[in-house]
Amino acid sequence: MKFLFDRNTWQEIYGSIRKNKVRTIITVIGVTWGIFIYIALSGAAKGMDNGFEEAFETVAINSMFAWAQNTSMPYAGFKTGRPIQLKLGDVQVLKNRIPEIETIAPRNVRGFFGTPQANISRGGTNGNYTVYGDFPDFTKISTKKIYDNGRFLNDEDIEQARKVCVIGERTQKELFDKGEDPIGGYIRIDKVYFQVVGVHKFVPGGG
Repeated sequence: MKFLFDRNTWQEIYGSIRKNKVRTIITVIGVTWGIFIYIALSGAAKGMDNGFEEAFETVAINSMFAWAQNTSMPYAGFKTGRPIQLKLGDVQVLKNRIPEIETIAPRNVRGFFGTPQANISRGGTNGNYTVYGDFPDFTKISTKKIYDNGRFLNDEDIEQARKVCVIGERTQKELFDKGEDPIGGYIRIDKVYFQVVGVHKFVPGGG
């Protein structure tokens, strides 16, 4: 501690700096730049971490998603680029072969992976939206925050092939008047009418 307050020590340091101005300036710039890069990278990493947490906060931590794309190499006489399609029968096969699977929920999406968005309209208002075809069990994988006066899809909807849907807040604001209750109303998705049974709150990554 005495060393820090020794006058001779500081005179020696000052003299060294005066004799080596260029080296001192380069050192200061290097240290400053290093600190700046460290702070910038730390902030970016924290931002990405928060972004991932927000995007997947509604998704079960022990879940995974699988989807089909085009083949990248030839196999058994089939050419490269062959589209693979997953079917509902594949779900049952997975259940039978992998008993450790607690929940599996097939999903069809329009508006992702190069597919066009669906045209949704009501009255004279229309727009293009991403549409998800979900099964009731999907709520066991990803939480759906439904407003109190509505509901999510249930097993009876699937068994009876009901044309019902759950819309998001954006769709509600753009297709329904302010203050109008959308529950029980109808919207048209690609020329097919669906009855609205619920409105879910916007959650990043929640679908």
